[in-house]
Amino acid sequence: MKYLSLLFLCGCLGIKLVDHKYEDVFIVIQKTVGEDPTLIQKIKETFTLASKLLFTATNNRVYFGKISIIIPKEWTTVTNTTSIPSIQLKNYIMIDEGKIKNPFVKSTECGKEGIFLYLPPSFLMEKSDTAYGRKEKVIVHEWGQLRWGLFSEYHPSPDKKFYLDEGRWKPTVCTDQIQGQIGKGPVCLSAKVCDPTRSSVTMSEMCSFCPHLQQTANASIMGYQYIPSVNFFCDKDDPSVPAWQRHNKKAPTKQNLLCNGKSAWEVMREHSDFRTGSTLPEQTKTEPIFEVLQETSPIRVFVLDTSGSMSTDDRIGNLHRAGAYIINRVLEENSWLGVVCFTDHARITADMTHIISDSEKKNLVASLPTSADGGTCIGCGIHRAIEMLKTMPRKTAENAEIILMSDGEDQNNQMLTDASREAIESKVVIHTVSISQQADPRMISLARDTGGKHYTYLDKGDISFSAIFSQVITISATDMTSKPETVLFKSVDEQSFNINFNVTLETGMNTTISVLTKLRNSVNLTLEITGQSVMRYQSFYGTSLTYQIPETFKAGQYQVIVTSSRVTSWEYTVSSLQSGSNQIMTTTRLSKTTMDFTNAGRDMPVVYADVTKGFAPVTNVEVVAFVEGTDNVLCNITLRDNGQEPDIAVDDGTYSAFILPSCMASKRLNLRVEVFGREGQAGVQKKLTGAIAIEEPEVEYEVLKESFQRFSIPEPLFVKNLPADLDLPPGRITDLSVVDIKTRKSQNGESRNFTIAWTATGNDMNVGQATSYDIRIAEDIDTIMYNFTMAEKFSLNNDTFVPKPSGTPEAIRISVNADESYTGTAFLGIVAVDKNNNTGQVSNVVSILVAKGFRIEVEEVKNYTIGMFNNTVEDETDIVDEHVSSSAFNTALTNSIVLISACVHACVHFGKM
Repeated sequence: MKYLSLLFLCGCLGIKLVDHKYEDVFIVIQKTVGEDPTLIQKIKETFTLASKLLFTATNNRVYFGKISIIIPKEWTTVTNTTSIPSIQLKNYIMIDEGKIKNPFVKSTECGKEGIFLYLPPSFLMEKSDTAYGRKEKVIVHEWGQLRWGLFSEYHPSPDKKFYLDEGRWKPTVCTDQIQGQIGKGPVCLSAKVCDPTRSSVTMSEMCSFCPHLQQTANASIMGYQYIPSVNFFCDKDDPSVPAWQRHNKKAPTKQNLLCNGKSAWEVMREHSDFRTGSTLPEQTKTEPIFEVLQETSPIRVFVLDTSGSMSTDDRIGNLHRAGAYIINRVLEENSWLGVVCFTDHARITADMTHIISDSEKKNLVASLPTSADGGTCIGCGIHRAIEMLKTMPRKTAENAEIILMSDGEDQNNQMLTDASREAIESKVVIHTVSISQQADPRMISLARDTGGKHYTYLDKGDISFSAIFSQVITISATDMTSKPETVLFKSVDEQSFNINFNVTLETGMNTTISVLTKLRNSVNLTLEITGQSVMRYQSFYGTSLTYQIPETFKAGQYQVIVTSSRVTSWEYTVSSLQSGSNQIMTTTRLSKTTMDFTNAGRDMPVVYADVTKGFAPVTNVEVVAFVEGTDNVLCNITLRDNGQEPDIAVDDGTYSAFILPSCMASKRLNLRVEVFGREGQAGVQKKLTGAIAIEEPEVEYEVLKESFQRFSIPEPLFVKNLPADLDLPPGRITDLSVVDIKTRKSQNGESRNFTIAWTATGNDMNVGQATSYDIRIAEDIDTIMYNFTMAEKFSLNNDTFVPKPSGTPEAIRISVNADESYTGTAFLGIVAVDKNNNTGQVSNVVSILVAKGFRIEVEEVKNYTIGMFNNTVEDETDIVDEHVSSSAFNTALTNSIVLISACVHACVHFGKM
């Protein structure tokens, strides 16, 4: 096995495009996958075919250049591998044997790179076509999401399989060139209830669209990629584009919802990969170069500031105690660690040490600093660490990690500049921790430029130093589901306090409690288990104690009571490590780590929490983020997984929320995210939206039988130019839908009642309560989407239809009366308005059927609840003949509508549709 000498893995940079070829494409095989050299060969075959298809699908623009396959260190039968230490990756491809059995991408936003692409080994090991079609097509479909921020162009949910247009129900597809059968069930059996011309009632969720496998349609690969002839992406709806490639912005796809009706190619052309527009010859060789890497233990150096300012508020003491905790409880066995301390010069306090026993840990702890004095030369510490890394047998600092901690401004600018350049050239990854608001801001760019992470420890607040320190410890790239999970952490100033947490069957014997205190004193620790007679007592004199719950103890609610001889500062952490590979994990992130309000617009930062069991989403969980400034908690924010902006999908295990200016203060802000799942409520969903299968399986759902809690910390948020008073507009409504249709005939023609429902947004983004709604209708979708104020407006009475609080279901009923047949289409959109007349963005668009010369009346559905119309009878009895006078018709119509307010007199007249 040879050592890696030329590969540069920078988590910050991720995948790169060099001369039309994608470099730094990493496929990581998880430890959950059984060792099988055949899998590596299948990966090579699949991605070679995918590279060729990617080249064709992008009109000869891009393909895979170099692909690195990382295998677990436990594999022993694969030869010709290159050794590489554990590293941090971004935009990677993961192969995992978990609960999820379908390919998918953990996406972020339209036009932005995803986090990872997930592939089950069973998918790659198929000898022929898979349930999703040819493997290379699935890879290109998922690559569109991972690299360019595209989304699927088929129905996102059972209630979005069809939409109304031109007098009938049409299937949700990107281009209308795709032909197929509409019918009942997964194989589209003929059924009256699925007749697409039966537009007088809603289409049953039992109905499906089954594309013909043999046809001539060429697009879109983001839709039904399993159709053999489909090999291209959709482009804009324009005469300059071939008819088979024109995007259908009317269909309720995720691409239309999240990309504002843009086609795949419109989004792609805005990406840096395609801005030049240059192409390659058709005969270009597209076969990638493959390299097999084998993960080994991580290599790290602690670079620690011991300048005089580190004596402030006992920062040096906090650093020592937290460092000791990390060495004893967090660092893996067989990993390497060295320690460098710096003032106005740097010195090595511990040479590179292979951690194989408690003896090495003891020596490393002894090397941590205990006193502070002198100036600050960050560059000196970095230079000395790189020198030390090059003394190892591998003779390189490449892919090793430096964990840099400092609290002040660097006093040797030239040395820091030189050391930063040296770090980039050496391809070392630097993670940085700022230990005050005054820490040198160049530490942020130093982390970013070398592919590392940056965190801030504020002297005051609930987030402990050891919790911050833990965040910069990179986990194994091939064993992501077995990292220690933080159940609880906090900093307190007390003489005694309680720690309450849950221990589950999965984590019981691997749960530890660590208590760190500022001053040496006598401490008693009492462990109790609710409902059980077990009690355990520990006593110590000193500054730290770590206690592991015995294997004989049972799962349940635990309480630890800590009492001491004096009031002092404490940090405590409860962590667990499951013995298996599918523990519940929480990872958190921000959409941006710097918020400059100079040109902020509507683009507020978003906090995300991914809650998974293995990589399967955990739903129905309570998630709260606490935003902390220098002195206190500024606010707490509830994160939701309900599809309401900024969340992009319901029940995908990603919980999100905006961070609004009212939660901000200038400079650095920390966030801590608390997750709590209740037994019998939280559950695991075993399928995520990805490439569509020829026959979509039912989604399996597992209810969790135990309560759990998790804590996590994203990178900090840096706030600049925060205004004293900023009035944000309401948020965007993203789930507008037609939930019910009732049709009645009269002597004057026909009346159709469309119930339109959505979730209320807020006064400031999705927080609070808007003042009014602006609801408009137009004959063409472009007017609603791009020229909303030119559409016809419903004159809603604000006194009778006041928006409900954010997150509340809302509904109106639109009565469309006409003398002729319903063969036209009208498009509807909504904008929320606040008290200062700030308007939100236009909602997603829905369509209803209309006729020449139609008339509209609009009514609010009071007390609307989700599912109110699920029991609608789906047969011809829904169409009622009423040969009555016009006044009698209006009376009958009013009496037939339940839970509706008095009619809001809004009449809209259209000509020929």
